[in-house]
Amino acid sequence: MPRHVDPEERRKAVVHAAIAIAKRDDIAAVTFRSVAGEKGMSTTAVTHYVETRGDLFRLIFEHLSCDWRKDFEARLDQRDPEQALRILIDEHLVLDDLGFLRAAVWFGALVEAEIRAGLADWVRDYCHWCEGCMEDLLGRFYLPVPPALARDMTMSLVDGITAQALLAPSEWPARRQLAAVEQLLGMLGVPPRG
Repeated sequence: MPRHVDPEERRKAVVHAAIAIAKRDDIAAVTFRSVAGEKGMSTTAVTHYVETRGDLFRLIFEHLSCDWRKDFEARLDQRDPEQALRILIDEHLVLDDLGFLRAAVWFGALVEAEIRAGLADWVRDYCHWCEGCMEDLLGRFYLPVPPALARDMTMSLVDGITAQALLAPSEWPARRQLAAVEQLLGMLGVPPRG
């Protein structure tokens, strides 16, 4: 009698293998062939559980972001807006190895989203979620500009810093990333980091 294989467990195993490859080698090394080799599966078996590379990036990003995002959403109203704003920003910077991996996967997903409609929808949904949280939090401060403009300025800066930190990590250490963000937040009237 054939043994039952739980598709969700296999999908998780594929994602874990992809994360292991990305941590060990680089996000560019994550292919269906490399994941299959890591898991001792065939490439066809891998694509049975995850259809496209874009889907794989989405699953990796969701796995890497799941815990903090659930915690953030659950406690958003209970948090001091300064603390919540900085948590949201810090999670999108490249402050440590996990941040580097998350950012590399995110930018890989952006590239894949150009050719995959379903992934593009997911990218837009995530961006809208971030924009909504950012605008809501910035709207709790007395700002010299409308909250939507403050949101756009902050998100543009964070995206730019993240791209630079991926391309030149030694030139954009965590303290430089945080200092640049703090400079902008200070100009917007957000109290300094405590």
